[in-house]
Amino acid sequence: MILERYGAVSKRIFRLLLSKKFLDQKQLAQLAMIPADQAREKLYRMMSDGITNIQEVPKSSDRLVVRTFFLWFVNYPQVLKTTQDNSLKMMANLRARYNRELSLSEKLIEKTNAINNGEGGGLTKSEELQLETLQDTLSQLENAQNHLLESIILFQFV
Repeated sequence: MILERYGAVSKRIFRLLLSKKFLDQKQLAQLAMIPADQAREKLYRMMSDGITNIQEVPKSSDRLVVRTFFLWFVNYPQVLKTTQDNSLKMMANLRARYNRELSLSEKLIEKTNAINNGEGGGLTKSEELQLETLQDTLSQLENAQNHLLESIILFQFV
């Protein structure tokens, strides 16, 4: 998921944070072997999506920003929840797309059903092509829904 959404560099950062628990930005950039500005950009982008978080650790009791460490970490339960929420949104989008494809091809489906019941003539070449395209699209959408459902079920057991 991290690789697909944020890229290889972010995946490297994510794995480092999982293994080391807490790292400051400079350490993270050094361990990931990337420039500090690129590390900062990736960290804040992942933070905006709830993947990474910052923990402030003051060096002194006055809590001045200059004397404070900012440690990055991954809140794994939050990542799982965010991923599950995104998966549910994707499922809703897939179902909406499936229903939209059906509604756009309603006349073609009715004509096909009439032919199967022995009523009316045959389909033209363009209608046959449209029907084949519709069947392929619906099949792909069903496969995507099934695959996503398996992922959602897995997230509930993690």
